[in-house]
Amino acid sequence: MSPEVAFLRTVADPHGAEIDIVAVHGLNPRNKFDHAMDTWAARESKKLWLRDFLPNQLPTARIMIYGYNANVAINSGTDGIYEQATNLCGRLYHERRKTPNRPLIFVCHSLGGLVVKRAMVFGRINDRYKPIYEATYGLVFFGTPHRGGKHANVGSSFASVVRAILSRPENSFMHALKKGNFLAEALDGDFREIQEGFFVLTFYETQPKPIFGMVVDKNSGTLGLAGDRELLFGISADHSNICKFETEDNSEYEFVSKSLKELVDNAIKKARESEAQATPTSPANSVSSVDEATNYQPAFPTSTLATLVSAYYVKRPEISQHLHDLLTKSTAESSCPHVVLIHGLAGSGKTQLVRNLANTWPKDDCYFYWMDASSLGTLHRSFEAFARDLNLPGPAHRFNAEAMHAAGSLQASIMDWAVVRDVKTFIENYPGRWLLVFDNYDVPEGNIRKFFPKGSRGHILVTTRNREVETETGGESLHVESMAVAEAVELLDKVSALTEEITEETQILKESIVRDLLGCWPLAIAQAGSYIRNIISRTLSTQQRLQRFKERYQTHESKMLEGDGGSLVAEYGKSVITTWDLTFENLVQGKPIAVELLMLFGFFHHTDIPIALFETVYEAREKLGSEDGIDIKKEPYCWVGELFASQPDGQWDRTLFDTATGHLVSYSLLRATDEYNYSMHPLVHAWTRVCQHSKGVATLAARARLAMAMLAKTHNKELDWLAAMRKEEHHARFHNHVDSCLRSSKKYTELLNIESEPIMRAGTLLRLERLMDGEVLSHEARAQRLFARVLLLALVNGCRNDGFDHVSTLQALRAVLLELPNDWAEHANMLEYLTHIPMNLLPLAASTDPGVEHIQQDLGLLYAKMLALKRFGRLKELYETLQEALSYADTHRERMAQTYYLSQRVALLTAGVSTFKPDQVLLMIDDYMPQCEDELGPSDSCTALLKLGKALCLFHLKEVSEAMEVTTSILEDKHGLMETRDILRQALTIRIELLVGEKRWPEVMESKKLLQEHYAQQLGSCHHMTLQEKRDVFRAQVEMEATEVKLSRPRVFGTDRSKALDETIMPGLELALAYRAFGKDEELQLLWEQIVEQTQLEPNRADLIQDYVLAFKIAADASGKVGCGEYASLLRQQAVPLELQSEKITQLGPRKTQLQRLKDLWDRLIHLEHTIRSSEESGSTPSRMGNNIYDFIIGAIPHAQPAMLFLVTHYLSWMLQLDITTKGPFIAPSIMHRLQSLNSKHFGATNILTWRAFASLLISYRLAGETEAALTVEDDLISERIVEAKSRPDAAAATTILEIILPQYTRRGWYQEAVRIYKALIPELIHLCDVAHDATREYLLPLFDIYGKQSLTEEASEMLKSITAIARQKGDGTKERAILGHMTAVATQSLQADQFQIALDVLQWVRTRESLFSDEDWNATTLRDLRLCIKQLSNAGLELDYANHENG
Repeated sequence: MSPEVAFLRTVADPHGAEIDIVAVHGLNPRNKFDHAMDTWAARESKKLWLRDFLPNQLPTARIMIYGYNANVAINSGTDGIYEQATNLCGRLYHERRKTPNRPLIFVCHSLGGLVVKRAMVFGRINDRYKPIYEATYGLVFFGTPHRGGKHANVGSSFASVVRAILSRPENSFMHALKKGNFLAEALDGDFREIQEGFFVLTFYETQPKPIFGMVVDKNSGTLGLAGDRELLFGISADHSNICKFETEDNSEYEFVSKSLKELVDNAIKKARESEAQATPTSPANSVSSVDEATNYQPAFPTSTLATLVSAYYVKRPEISQHLHDLLTKSTAESSCPHVVLIHGLAGSGKTQLVRNLANTWPKDDCYFYWMDASSLGTLHRSFEAFARDLNLPGPAHRFNAEAMHAAGSLQASIMDWAVVRDVKTFIENYPGRWLLVFDNYDVPEGNIRKFFPKGSRGHILVTTRNREVETETGGESLHVESMAVAEAVELLDKVSALTEEITEETQILKESIVRDLLGCWPLAIAQAGSYIRNIISRTLSTQQRLQRFKERYQTHESKMLEGDGGSLVAEYGKSVITTWDLTFENLVQGKPIAVELLMLFGFFHHTDIPIALFETVYEAREKLGSEDGIDIKKEPYCWVGELFASQPDGQWDRTLFDTATGHLVSYSLLRATDEYNYSMHPLVHAWTRVCQHSKGVATLAARARLAMAMLAKTHNKELDWLAAMRKEEHHARFHNHVDSCLRSSKKYTELLNIESEPIMRAGTLLRLERLMDGEVLSHEARAQRLFARVLLLALVNGCRNDGFDHVSTLQALRAVLLELPNDWAEHANMLEYLTHIPMNLLPLAASTDPGVEHIQQDLGLLYAKMLALKRFGRLKELYETLQEALSYADTHRERMAQTYYLSQRVALLTAGVSTFKPDQVLLMIDDYMPQCEDELGPSDSCTALLKLGKALCLFHLKEVSEAMEVTTSILEDKHGLMETRDILRQALTIRIELLVGEKRWPEVMESKKLLQEHYAQQLGSCHHMTLQEKRDVFRAQVEMEATEVKLSRPRVFGTDRSKALDETIMPGLELALAYRAFGKDEELQLLWEQIVEQTQLEPNRADLIQDYVLAFKIAADASGKVGCGEYASLLRQQAVPLELQSEKITQLGPRKTQLQRLKDLWDRLIHLEHTIRSSEESGSTPSRMGNNIYDFIIGAIPHAQPAMLFLVTHYLSWMLQLDITTKGPFIAPSIMHRLQSLNSKHFGATNILTWRAFASLLISYRLAGETEAALTVEDDLISERIVEAKSRPDAAAATTILEIILPQYTRRGWYQEAVRIYKALIPELIHLCDVAHDATREYLLPLFDIYGKQSLTEEASEMLKSITAIARQKGDGTKERAILGHMTAVATQSLQADQFQIALDVLQWVRTRESLFSDEDWNATTLRDLRLCIKQLSNAGLELDYANHENG
């Protein structure tokens, strides 16, 4: 037997019932006959609590159960949520006809809640069922998936199989349960507008179902209403049993029934109060304003919609005051109401603005009514609702839409206008003030003014997206645009429910999101807040959640707009994107030029689209075909030819352009910023690309190609000869548009794919490259290496379309060679082998085209060659190439503009600065500086660049004060130009080096912060260069704190480097280690997330290098075809090392995979640390931990192992500095030895990383009691340290490791072991490095500290004798006095540690050197320290006769 299709069954009907309760069930997956009843029935007792228990607590409640076809697999009915909501309303309408005002409460399980929500939305807009909506007081939800259930996809798969077997159609119920499903989200979005009018009880499941787990989690099962509008309670049951109760005394039932009784009591109380306050109505009201017999005036109907303001509404004082002023403005025509048209794009807040006005407008003598003017039919329905509320006389079927239209369209129309006439008459005669709102009048269907009542006591507001209706409505006009930034941030705060204390950084991030991403658009911000509140994990900090949203939006713009789970469209339902689609389709019909322009604008940046761009393209329109391959006389570009029609005098006829943009402005799809520029809202801008993508890739590509060609036309060859500042002023107008166009073309088309059909012309791409200059791109575009890809594509397409010997191809090759070192520094030497190719061929190619100037190309290649020579340390050749380039520039000076000649010499001179002959380069710069300042100006970026060259020379010459002065001048005179950004960065870098040398840590940290901000702005917050500066800022802060407050900090900052390590990964790992060591766990978590997110912006490096390889091979083939076999061979030869690196990178996998591998390793190390801490607390010592870490490393591919070893070696080294690692080896020495061997294999035996692993191994040996092995390693370290002192004084491996090990020995109490090392090293260092060397003091101080702690006076005496003997062997009093200074420092240290005996012994030893006191060059500081020691000894009661020297 199949289940009943639909019914409304009463299970409790007491006499004198005061409230109705309707229960609506959920899914019926097993096709049970009586599922509607079984949903509420207990499994064991079969008790139906709605019938058997609840009437005892609610004796005045009529209780009904609604049953419907909810089967997703067997039953063939396709009734969905919308249809069942209609069925529910229809049955309730007939059941409640005698008691339409009786309060109503719905009780819903699972999907039933979605049916009821839809019924409420339907009741609000349908006059027939509006009493049901208005009578509903409360909603009770049991496990309703408001935003989709978690495991419905499993059920959907099952249902699909059954449907396939039985040939049953699809059912929208199962779709509603899918997580993030659009239908569920759309229902939620529609319902949200009215949900504040109900009181809600939400019961969510807390027990998982077997196999499936939690079906509807708390997040999905709650509405998230503010205050006491929604009460949340967890039920200890799974999804199926959440609304089943075995007995009446069940604790869960008692709780549910008491909560429900409170809701029912409040509903009845409110109904009684409303009935008592209701105005008596006459049974035969007429349209007359006053009944002469009874003097009765019918009440003016009111609409709840008029005052239904969102709980998240943010006051907008400025625009609200403007609206108030317009409404209260006196009118010339006193017999007409005051009309105000409110227009703006969907989601701008028009409706909420009007509703807020209704709430704040004086209510004592003014009445409101809300008319739906979205179509002629809905407007008539609104007038009918008004008449019904007024109880106007007439045929009963007048307000029955079905009966009216069954009577015929003509009769229906007559009836409609009769209602409108009666309502208007009532309003015009009404003695009080009134305000009518005509909402959503977007598409004119006749003159709306015929619906306007007359009368000076009235006001009319019309809301629309179409400004063109202003001529029809008349009156005043108000344009609702974006919110102010402060208002937008307040709205984001309200909706997202971010309650943490707001920091300055968080506030800046919020402003960036609402302003830059969402354009301060209210509806978009409301969605963003909802996404942050409901989707992003609440375990993150406020700043992390905001950053996560921003990065996801930027990365997944299309998904966020198209409506995937939790996205913009999903959260809005149908209110934004669908509305824009309808606006676009309905309002731009018959306006193809406007359509094309809007879609074209989608490829430019959304702000300041200059009209000058179109004027420039008009002038160059004939070249679109010859230079860019765009024929404006053929499809799909015919409209361009129409747009650029000419006047008789040859000027551009802007009629079509102005008309089209005028239409777009009137629809709020475009905004005239000023008379020269247009702007778009960022969301509309994004929507145009998503909309085009859905129409077809070919159309999208055609428009992208046109956009790039148009922008390329703005490049003027003469710009290349301009001074940087003037060139920058021109480029600044277009660089945002170039960036946006390239990124959108890359994302949505194949035009920039090097392997696709060569559609884009090389000349077009090269003109874009010159507009970019490498600096104007956003950090996202730079991260994606779009600049390099454009150049590579220009080379490939030039070879394919024009040939290798064509000017544009050779120019592209030259540009690729210049860019190569930026991507692959290790291959910069290719410039030496390949630069002569374009230098030899370009002059010949240029001779056939007088419009091409090859001097610029030659100078650029010489400049690139200089950079390569500097990178590889071939400084003598660098100096020689500088002289060659300067000579070339002087020889061709007459063929260059003066400003260009000067700027090229500046660039060459600055690039030629190195440690080789910096004095000679400085002389050239000083000779050239006055001319540069006079002709270019002191504020030009070229002048700043020349100053930078001077600062570099002074730095190499160690002229610190002068170098500091020059860098200060550059930084104080910064201009914000694109060209100066790199200059400022280099100036900051020099300044930092100078400050570090003088140990001015506060200034170092301040300069580092500026550099970090620079990189973050240019490259992104987690680019490796930004992280490197962030790491250095943190290090400077640590060192400054250690200097000021003498903090003892773990050593985690190293200079460990190796060619085997990826320099782009190391800064992030070092910063992570530092954060962990210094307890910055919150920053650490965010750091890992940001690093992984950054990789999503970056291209696959293997793909990029393969593009280089492909470009070189294609160029080689093309050069062979034109008889340049030598060049073909050379190009193929240079492609080989690139291919090898490509293979290596391919093995490593995508950058995200590499980082995820490192993050997994990090988590293992964290687990190891926690385990060790637990073991230390319990007193046990793990002996063989770390096997899994070693296995994890060797299980990775060889190329991935160096970074993993770097991380493990540093982490273990840091852990050995902690107090938790004192009782025993936390990793077996055998594992440490294998790790050390692996370091040696990858980094080399003498690398500091290998020695750092040696240090960890050594301490492990000591902890394990393996003395012999430890002694062997110690002896190796001592020998290596002595070798460093003897033959490699600049080496630091063993020195650094000893600085780590010896303090650890002392901390752990291994004094004899430490003394052995010190005693072996000090004599050798004195002998090799000189007695006055700082290394002597560095080892003497800790050695005598141990002597003092252990009272080893005899050992101290022996060491003093040894030092004396060595000093005498040197035979130099000056050096003996240096030893004396060292020992005085030892005495001072001993006194500060209260080690008086050692201090006394040392001072007595000093006394034996009294012959040195009389020398005139005796160090006054040393003598002062000696006197201080004597005084402290006297205070301690230890006498020492030094009267003679005190007098001295």
